Amino acid sequence: MNPEITSRVQVDFFQMLSCALLICFATLLTQKNADAQSNTQPQVNAVGEKDHSDNSDAGLGQLRGHRHEPVIVRSKPVIERLPVSVIEPVDIVSTESGMIYVADRGAETVFRLSADGHVDAPVKNTRGIIRIAVDSSDNIYTLIVESNVSRILHFTPTGLSVEVATFPFEATAMVRLTTGEFLVNSKSTRTLTMSSPDSGTTLLATLPEAITDIALSSSGQVHVLHSTGRISYVGLDGGVSEIGRVTAGCARLFSLPEGQLAALSPERQRSGEVRAGVRAEIQTAVRFNESTPIADSEVESEMKPHVYATVPQGTAAVAFDRLGNVSMVNPGLRAVTRVTTTFMVPCPHCGKPTRLILSPEGPAAPKSRSF
Repeated sequence: MNPEITSRVQVDFFQMLSCALLICFATLLTQKNADAQSNTQPQVNAVGEKDHSDNSDAGLGQLRGHRHEPVIVRSKPVIERLPVSVIEPVDIVSTESGMIYVADRGAETVFRLSADGHVDAPVKNTRGIIRIAVDSSDNIYTLIVESNVSRILHFTPTGLSVEVATFPFEATAMVRLTTGEFLVNSKSTRTLTMSSPDSGTTLLATLPEAITDIALSSSGQVHVLHSTGRISYVGLDGGVSEIGRVTAGCARLFSLPEGQLAALSPERQRSGEVRAGVRAEIQTAVRFNESTPIADSEVESEMKPHVYATVPQGTAAVAFDRLGNVSMVNPGLRAVTRVTTTFMVPCPHCGKPTRLILSPEGPAAPKSRSF
């Protein structure tokens, strides 16, 4: 067997073994905490009396009223390369159901990865894919750009495809609103155009600067990223207001699981780093009140964006699942990678899903061993 393949298999095996041991340790820790709570905190019934009733009807080992606080384990995150062969991945979406969708411009394909590792390709032979969106019913929407013409195609779960809209300009970004409308930008004219199933295509707003990306906040509001690092809010009435900043040159705008707006920063080389160590950053936006404008110098000197995480050089897009774990695509590495810090494990007493969080600041493992 190829030594490189053998080494990689061994790494994957030990990585999975380490993850399994961490989950076992967290389950034992959860059980220990629950046992301690049951011994020190008597149960109280509806009228405020101590509950001395038998727990036999609750199932073997189950406790009534115990808490399900997250279990924090001291560990680095689990980093894995997902089992999909890509050529030029340019966009990624993670859905509430746990599916990951990857747009591969080089392969002219949209790949779908399930939580159990199954991979299929619901969209094939589609040239010019640059962005995708997926709704709660697993309908896929792709932004296609060819010869300065942009199109949005809708692919149904049954495999049918329908052209939703065509635009006579080159777009670089697309979002789908919760009400079904689409927003795309013009690369050359600083305009934001809306496509609606009812009213067709209309100009929504003209921005003061060129548009780099469009994103929806956690509440569904439309925000636009400019090449200067400015972030603008765009109302559905066409109103525009600046609401924050990130570093100039950021390429992608998105909403973090905690609700903040964040951007994927350009690659930058820090002092003392060799080329192989160059990293890009996910940074949260500096937000400010429009009624009290802040000068550019103040933003740069006193309100620098916070670095949320660092990602490998060449990362093109990132997506977060409902637990906050991040997946990313890298066309240079031809890779789709997932970084997992939060798992759901069953409570040993009642089976209720409980969060297991891997953190460098977590409690140290006990020194004693059990075999």
